[in-house]
Amino acid sequence: MAVDTAEQARELDRERLYGMISTVLRALGEPLRLRLLGLLRDHELCVNELARASGASQANVSKHLAVLRQAGLVDCRRDGHSMYYRVADPGLFEICGATGRLLERRLGVGERLARGGRQLWAGGGKGEGVAS
Repeated sequence: MAVDTAEQARELDRERLYGMISTVLRALGEPLRLRLLGLLRDHELCVNELARASGASQANVSKHLAVLRQAGLVDCRRDGHSMYYRVADPGLFEICGATGRLLERRLGVGERLARGGRQLWAGGGKGEGVAS
């Protein structure tokens, strides 16, 4: 019986991990969220600045930031009436870089696009043009 209990515990841990991974990947599955993360790559910004830089409405940006925050991908702090956001762990850009490399290999993405993606997720893109 102890063996069954230990195996059940491992299965629950696996399922919990799969759920956490799924949450992160769903959060990354929206082009505007990728754009926002790109804009936040090197410094924190408030919602108004993110809205202006992304071309999205403040309400839309706030909604997407809430998803990113719930997934643990961004942190925030309040300063007066403004809420400032930053990337919680820059390691998340490794996921985006790995996805770009996968697309390069699997889909034969053009060299210009592939080169731009490598620069973007390696820090060379400053968030401009991230996933339109």
